[in-house]
Amino acid sequence: MNKRVLAFGCHPDDIEFMATGTLALLAERGYEIHLATMTGGEVGSPTLSREAIRAKRLGEAADSARVLNGVYHYAGGCDLEVEYNSFYRKAATKIIREVNPEIVLTQPPMDYLVDHELTSRLVQNAAYIASVPLYECGTAAPPTSRAPYLYYWNSVGLKDAFGRPLPMHFGVDISAVMGVKGKMLACHESQREWLAAMGGTHI
Repeated sequence: MNKRVLAFGCHPDDIEFMATGTLALLAERGYEIHLATMTGGEVGSPTLSREAIRAKRLGEAADSARVLNGVYHYAGGCDLEVEYNSFYRKAATKIIREVNPEIVLTQPPMDYLVDHELTSRLVQNAAYIASVPLYECGTAAPPTSRAPYLYYWNSVGLKDAFGRPLPMHFGVDISAVMGVKGKMLACHESQREWLAAMGGTHI
């Protein structure tokens, strides 16, 4: 069995807020953990330049992945500029081919930010086209042998774009690994100032 899992979010810290409890449980069961983000979080600071905050946030994401002895991958996109186009399709597919996961976790199709929704669509598509032999995406890694199992984490606030509660199909009890989740969130130190500036939210 291929025991690799890939959590693919849009921004550094999206995965930590929404999926690291599940990842910690999978790590305990022997899964190799991979985290990826579509963007480098280039606008996530009230004071630093785009280049400076990107470098800081990519480092924080890598630190977070190491908490689970995992690997972090950056797709090369830009914050608030995600599009459903050839560049992003290839970037998402390249990471899925290189990781070749059994399981993929990603953003929900409906969320509060279009960057999140487009990441969801791109990862959904890449999970399938990574197995298409003639699709070229800029990696020497071979096509995957099959599409991975694809799961979406919950949207922020558990509501769709119209404010309606989302149907809940199942839940994962992460109470035993909340300490690990907290440690991974704490790696994203730069976002304390940013979230406070954007509305008083603190990690």
